[in-house]
Amino acid sequence: MFGKVFSAVVTIVTSCFILAGILYFAAGFFGIRPYIVLSSSMEPVMPSGALAFVNTKDKEVKLGDIITFEIPVSDVDAENSLVVTHRVDKVLDEYLLTKGDANEMPDPSPVRPDQIVGKYMFCIPKLGRLMNGRGRYFFMAGVMAVVLLNIGAILLSPKKR
Repeated sequence: MFGKVFSAVVTIVTSCFILAGILYFAAGFFGIRPYIVLSSSMEPVMPSGALAFVNTKDKEVKLGDIITFEIPVSDVDAENSLVVTHRVDKVLDEYLLTKGDANEMPDPSPVRPDQIVGKYMFCIPKLGRLMNGRGRYFFMAGVMAVVLLNIGAILLSPKKR
């Protein structure tokens, strides 16, 4: 009896793990890209440590939209940029002014349309913390746990004679 229950639980855990992996990688195919929220500038909509999902195919923005955009780190180093997700505070002819919901002042630099990565869709609180830095280790530990659970389910399954 224990073997059957254990096997059913392992099947559910394995299916959820596989489904999460498929959803994560398939999202990129549809232009949905995850970003880890590193600051509290957009709280309470996006708490620090959340994993925010951005639709990179939707770049038509209006006042009040939350957008992800890139700003250059310096004028000298055009290769590297900082990715920011803030709300559109003002729409002007050639650029946008943005502001974090938790910030009192608007962002110092205007955003040009070519800097827009996409529009914010939703976030999953705390998941970014799990993936940040040690995320690869957690992923590999999850894979190993699923493999070991499946081996245990095979060993505990009733023998057919």
